[in-house]
Amino acid sequence: LAKLQSKLYAIERLTWKCSLTKFEQLKNLDSSTYLFVNSIANQKLSKKDSRQIQKQFSHLLSRVIIEITEEERTTEAETRSKLEWAANWGCQVALDDFGTGYNSDAALLAINPDFVKLDISIVRDIDTDIKRRKILQNLLSYANTWGIRVIAEGVETSDELHTLIKLGVDYVQGYYIAKPQAQPMPLSPQLVKEIQETYAATI
Repeated sequence: LAKLQSKLYAIERLTWKCSLTKFEQLKNLDSSTYLFVNSIANQKLSKKDSRQIQKQFSHLLSRVIIEITEEERTTEAETRSKLEWAANWGCQVALDDFGTGYNSDAALLAINPDFVKLDISIVRDIDTDIKRRKILQNLLSYANTWGIRVIAEGVETSDELHTLIKLGVDYVQGYYIAKPQAQPMPLSPQLVKEIQETYAATI
């Protein structure tokens, strides 16, 4: 609907302003806490809006990771422009929803991200599906070579978590880890223990 009404830019601008405002308001967050912002692939803030964001939130931008998706087909020039913008802000970049786009490998090469977020469609049942595990193993092999960190989205079971850790993903997210909440809370001691014990078994 937003696309049909030419409102994508308005959404992009509101996303940046609102997410950074909320991030700034969060309490008891240390400097290792980062904000992932979903950016519409073919939308880039105007120079005026960009300057305003920089002026208001310059102290936070180094802790921002811009998520770029494959859903919106975008030209190489647009992608390069957005990456330059991210670099000027001191942000890192994540390729979101990896595995769902029309050409995930091409996007991986074009964007050269700091993070790759593995889509839930590949994470689901990865503990029992050898094809899904093979896709992840190929991604991890490439990512490890080039220093890219891999985040598995949509982890909903203990078996999925254990499999992902054993295969070597860097980070996990999903309802099994924590559900979305306005004020992020520490992970439960039981979950922390489960993660540590599973990781220790891989060393």
